[in-house]
Amino acid sequence: MKVIYTLALIAWFALNAGAQERTNIDSFTPKEFKENVTVEKLNSDKNQSSFIIWVSDTVKPHYHKTHTECIYLLEGGGTFYMGKKKMELKVGDFVMIPEGVIHSYKHKTGKRSKVLSVQAPEFVGTDRIWVDIQE
Repeated sequence: MKVIYTLALIAWFALNAGAQERTNIDSFTPKEFKENVTVEKLNSDKNQSSFIIWVSDTVKPHYHKTHTECIYLLEGGGTFYMGKKKMELKVGDFVMIPEGVIHSYKHKTGKRSKVLSVQAPEFVGTDRIWVDIQE
């Protein structure tokens, strides 16, 4: 039931953001993979931005000053840190990250992790603030 609710929520975001295209995210691949993190934009407007993100090692700690980010793990798995919480993510897990909350990810299983990331409002590249955290 959670998966159906999550997919319905993602579909609602896409439809209400004026999406006029269809993308099969299961078979979606980047033009080329980068060494650690590869990001490909699916779509974007003033209300939201959607990305597929592949992680082969680590997403360093950061936060979004004015964005909420929702992630849905499509492939792989690893440890997700959000604020003081540490959680093991597996395929099918959904996480909502409120604005201002520091988060990071350490990939653990398979070739690489593949994540659907939806950020609201639109992400224009200036709202990712990197932080230095000692673990």
